[in-house]
Amino acid sequence: MVVDPAVRRALLLNAAVVVTLAACIIVLLWAFVYRVVMCRPLSRKKKLRTAAALAPLVMPIVLGVGVRFFPPLVDSALNRNHEPQAPFTPSARALDFHRSLFIADMHADPLLWTHRDLLERGVGSVDVPRLVEGNVALQGLGEPTKVPLLLNFDRNGNETWNDALFSFAFFQQWPLNTFSSLLLRASYMSTQAHALAQRSRGKVQVIQTKEGLREFRAARLRDPSSTAFFLSIEGGHAIGADLGNIRKLKQMGILYMGLAHFFDNLLGGSAHGQEKYGITPLGVKALEAMGKVRMLADVSHASPKLLDDIVRYAKGPVIASHTGVQGTCPSVRNLSDEQIRAVAETGGIVCITYFREATCGTDVESIVRAILYAAHLVGANHVCLGSDYDGAVAVPMDTSELVRITAALLDHGMDEADIAAIMGENIARTLEWALD
Repeated sequence: MVVDPAVRRALLLNAAVVVTLAACIIVLLWAFVYRVVMCRPLSRKKKLRTAAALAPLVMPIVLGVGVRFFPPLVDSALNRNHEPQAPFTPSARALDFHRSLFIADMHADPLLWTHRDLLERGVGSVDVPRLVEGNVALQGLGEPTKVPLLLNFDRNGNETWNDALFSFAFFQQWPLNTFSSLLLRASYMSTQAHALAQRSRGKVQVIQTKEGLREFRAARLRDPSSTAFFLSIEGGHAIGADLGNIRKLKQMGILYMGLAHFFDNLLGGSAHGQEKYGITPLGVKALEAMGKVRMLADVSHASPKLLDDIVRYAKGPVIASHTGVQGTCPSVRNLSDEQIRAVAETGGIVCITYFREATCGTDVESIVRAILYAAHLVGANHVCLGSDYDGAVAVPMDTSELVRITAALLDHGMDEADIAAIMGENIARTLEWALD
């Protein structure tokens, strides 16, 4: 997820709506009971008694309204497209080539929005019908477990109360134990992904093994109307101080983990934290534990010091699952040339994201500029897609329109083999390391 002015507006708007509705319902009930039924005025003391008596009746109504309207309103406000792009019709060559590709996206956040049914076309940028329409074979699903209330790119705290996802869990009626346990939030989102695959009647899989990936690729050659997910987690704060939780995450299907998200934690510092420190002794042990279970380390959102340390201590390829490049868009959210080279030297991949704060643009060309820059710097075999779809970001297109990127790369004269690598083969190759 990423800061956006719409985040504050949407949260404040919906909080105001809920409070206003509660006040209106109290006033209406008070007027009906005492003015209409009893036909008599009220003293100040009776008004207070009335409010106290009506509160137990009003709160379920308010909560019901919040459960019904809060999640979809926030979802549609935060996960949207920029102003309409210019009409686009791909050439026959671009369309045919796009359809021949094995396309993968390293990171998106639709699991956070559990009020949706991802088997149906809906709001946001990612669901199964649009993945199929965009010829996306593999879609990475991130699991953010805690986000600051007023998140920003500069400085966020890790206080217990500073937890915007509590309201998401509450109003989307997650299990009660997820209100206080970050690990159980991850477990719940993973369970939702596996349940979705079971309901899909073979149209969706959750990839956890090498054999599963190979069988899926073979099956998709026969039936391109299927797609597959793989799971990840944003921020090592979900494991607390218990390194045994890393194995539990892998058993849930988690293939990679970022040590830090929007705040500093016990494992290391965030690029958006208060101190932005490097890896901690517990973080070093976490990387060792991740290596033992074959879990990839993600440097997205890591502080510069933590990124350097992850590259030093990680046991396998290092990935940046959703990032931009400072060479085309100077930002604390993006990687420098030196950092991109460091990730590539581990055999890892840098996955380019689509939102304005990481691309410095609101069109597809701004995404393509970043892809071309990274490919020129370290080679096409270390570059990939990492949209960050549905992570509270505005983007130029949804996943059904990925042919726009393919066509743009062809227009820039990129070799078809390099395009195939960037559009999905690099992700498939890297995931092999983490698959059982």
